[in-house]
Amino acid sequence: YGHVDIRELLNVKAFDPKRFTSTWTAQHKDGASFDRPILIQRDAQGKILKKQVRVDFSGRFHDASAATATTTTTKAQQAKRDAQQIRTVSLITDEAIDFDAFNVWVSQVLQAQGPNIYRLKGILHMHGYDEQFVCHGVHMIFEGDRAARWPVDADGGAQRRRSRLVVIGKELDQAEWEAGFASTFH
Repeated sequence: YGHVDIRELLNVKAFDPKRFTSTWTAQHKDGASFDRPILIQRDAQGKILKKQVRVDFSGRFHDASAATATTTTTKAQQAKRDAQQIRTVSLITDEAIDFDAFNVWVSQVLQAQGPNIYRLKGILHMHGYDEQFVCHGVHMIFEGDRAARWPVDADGGAQRRRSRLVVIGKELDQAEWEAGFASTFH
C-alpha cells in the first residue's frame, strides 16, 4: 500500500475545464437512483456563474431562473450582498455587570444567533470583582476569565470602570443587543 510511481499520478488529465457537465448520483425517495448532470456555466471572460437549475426526477433540466425571473448571480455579487448584512454592535456602560446574569444572557444569545456571530470581544466590569473580566467568542464558542486588576488613581481609589462589548456579525439588531446587555446590569 502507498507505493505508487509518481508518473502514474501526473498528467492523467482527469480534469478538463472545457467540459461543462459532470454527473452525480441522486437518490429518489422511493429508493431508485440515477445520474443527473450538473451544469457549470461561464460568462464570456470564463468566470463561473451560478445559475439556478432545477432537475426533476425524470432527469430533465428546467431553467429555474427563467421560471422565477431570478437572475444569474456571480460569486462576487453574492459576497457583496452578504457583506452588506454584516454589522458591528458596540455596547458600553459604566454600570457593574452581574456575573451570573451576563453568563445566562450571552449563552442564550449565542445559542440563538451563533451562526451569525463572527466575533465577540469584551472587557467587562463584573460586580464584586476587582479584576477586569476579558471575554471573546466566535459563533457559539465563548470563553472569558479574570485579567488584570482595574487601574487605581494616584490616591489609591478606583478609577471609572467602563465595560465594553463589541460584536461583529450578520443581521445583528442593535436595539435587541442593547436591551439584552442592559438586562445584565447589577
